[in-house]
Amino acid sequence: MTQQLIKNIFLTRKKEESRKIQEIYMALEIEKQVSKETILETYLNSIFLGGRAYGVEAGARQYFSKSAKDLSVIEAAYLAALPQAPSLYYAFTAANQKDPSTYQDRTILVLSQMEKNNFITEDEYQAYRDEIKSNGIPFNATALTNGGKYNYEYFTRPVVSAVLDDMVEQLDITREKAQENLALNGYRIYTTMDRAFQEHTEKEINNEDNYEFVQYVDANGIIQPQVSAVITEPATGYVKAIVGGRGQQVAAGPNRAASPYFLRAIGSATKPLTVFAAGIDSKIFNSSTVFEDSPLSLEERKDYFAGTDVDYTDPSNPGNSYDKWWGYTNSRDALRRSSNMVTLKALQAIGEPIAENYAEKFGLVLPPQEYRGQSMYALGQYANINGKDGANPLIMANAYGTFANNGVKNKPLLYTRVEDSAGNIILENTPEGEQIIKPGTAYIMWDLLKTVVESSPRISKLKFGDMPVGGKTGTSQSYKELWFAGTTPYYSAAVLVASDDHQPIIDKNTGEGMSSAIGGIKAWGAIMEYPHENKPYKDLPVPNDIVKIPVSYDSGTLPTDLTRRDPRGDRTVEEWFFRDMVPTTFDDVHVEVEINKLTGKLATPWTLPIFKEKKVYITRDYEPEVELEDQKYVLPKEYDKGAEEEGYTVPDSQPGAIQPSATSPPATQPPATQPPATQPPATQPPATQPPATQPPATQPPATQPPATQPPTTQPPATQPPATQPPATQPPATQPPATQPPATTVP
Repeated sequence: MTQQLIKNIFLTRKKEESRKIQEIYMALEIEKQVSKETILETYLNSIFLGGRAYGVEAGARQYFSKSAKDLSVIEAAYLAALPQAPSLYYAFTAANQKDPSTYQDRTILVLSQMEKNNFITEDEYQAYRDEIKSNGIPFNATALTNGGKYNYEYFTRPVVSAVLDDMVEQLDITREKAQENLALNGYRIYTTMDRAFQEHTEKEINNEDNYEFVQYVDANGIIQPQVSAVITEPATGYVKAIVGGRGQQVAAGPNRAASPYFLRAIGSATKPLTVFAAGIDSKIFNSSTVFEDSPLSLEERKDYFAGTDVDYTDPSNPGNSYDKWWGYTNSRDALRRSSNMVTLKALQAIGEPIAENYAEKFGLVLPPQEYRGQSMYALGQYANINGKDGANPLIMANAYGTFANNGVKNKPLLYTRVEDSAGNIILENTPEGEQIIKPGTAYIMWDLLKTVVESSPRISKLKFGDMPVGGKTGTSQSYKELWFAGTTPYYSAAVLVASDDHQPIIDKNTGEGMSSAIGGIKAWGAIMEYPHENKPYKDLPVPNDIVKIPVSYDSGTLPTDLTRRDPRGDRTVEEWFFRDMVPTTFDDVHVEVEINKLTGKLATPWTLPIFKEKKVYITRDYEPEVELEDQKYVLPKEYDKGAEEEGYTVPDSQPGAIQPSATSPPATQPPATQPPATQPPATQPPATQPPATQPPATQPPATQPPATQPPTTQPPATQPPATQPPATQPPATQPPATQPPATTVP
């Protein structure tokens, strides 16, 4: 103890043999001249006790707002418990606030030693122990708030924690010694905080005009729901602002923005990270890949709800946040609409191991394996065990910043260097980045996320001026967490709206659960507008590994004339591709057939010519359980048998007539559940299509309904017009030879 006292008061902290010799010599000299009681008293009046307290008097005032001579036995026992490991037993860390058993058990151990050494009786020990177990230790929160609070508390405390961690790791000292050095040696910390950004963010997070949710005060007197936010600089990883909540900031209080102990479920904000970036970066699909926005199959639903009592026979479960099923949907629109069904099918395409890999790359904190599954990877529904899995705004802002930084995720930095009183650099922090996704993936995701913002009337309100913004909302189960995470070419930010008691966020205008498209959008725009006030317009450069080409929206492959003649209008869209993933096959989802325009059924030899017309349809090889929005454009399956009111009939027994079943779709229709772009490319030229010059003997009889012929979407330039079939056959199932040269982009 005497040597420790000498080291704390008289000597430097340098690890040198000469210092150790000095310690021993001075300790021996002091013990010759000073009693053990005086040494103990001096030691107790200088020992570090956590927070900003050095010595028992300072500790008594910090923790209990009273003098040491006025402490109760329990209060004194807590102070006596601290010297062994002040940081471990400090009651106001985030971990100890959630679970106080660590410091309470240590205090009870001190009391047991007091009883053992006859300072208290056994009955008193039992009473004190029961009091701690029942009511805890009676800290005075006011003293802590006034005495231990830092300036810019939400930012500064994480900075101090990061510096202490790095001192322990890089200087090979204990955390207690690092705390002493930081407190006593006149160290200066240079942070990454932009003071103006920090103050502006604090102001906007506390601005009531930014919110439309129902507010209340919880049992602890804290306003709810809480809102937290972080701003980072993707190019460096520098954290510019941290606001851990609204209302009064207290010393070592909950930091909902940056604490690893206050993680929350992230809802649909996971989709760009764990599914779409994962699938595109792994080259399993791309932004033009077509999935189907429709219910999962019965077997898929059974697997999805395994271990629960949810009725998996209901096709609407799981469902989307909107009340439609869109049918064929490409990746861009799936993300724009935040389609749960398409995201689940995209997850099935990549597999959970790949999703898990990218979740970890982006910094998400995963729960134990038994709590992981489709709903977590695709929909961001985390178990959130004691707030230790999911993400916080710091994690999310840093993750989304990757899309604005060419696929490089920088380690979030809170300080740049630490100097001692003489100006010597003790610690230095430089940007440390990792290429976690390809540059092309980052740009494609940036482009998709811009569409999310620009296409939504609600979300687009967060924009400021003409600065491009890309981002994604996230709503967790039962509206308990509302997110918006997004980035510009300059800064990335994330805002979380969530109640500490995990209550649903309620819209004050409707009385119902609030959407994330309302919850944190206005606050995100408000805090991000200020940092961009003097920034010139800037967009991200296109990397060399991707190219943009026109494709068919409904197939994801090269467009044909039929693509452009869809009854809904031209279905050609432009999408980004890795150069080695440019499609080489043509749209095979669109076909053209003859129909009876009165009945909408496929024309047959018994359909009078005056009622025939050619029409373009899309194909689907099964009958959906629910009505899909694009089902009205799907190739009909019934054949026209004539109509008495038009003066002709086709008896069912007519020789040669085909009686198709409505439940037996033509075999030539492509599976709707397989993304066309992910199918093996058809590299055979159109000339391999069976030509129309085949011997007549192989042609079907004139009474055969032509719709049984496989419609082809291959360019028919090599087929001579003179060999077209008779007028009773609908040759228009083949697109004309008007393919544009642009469709052959390599």
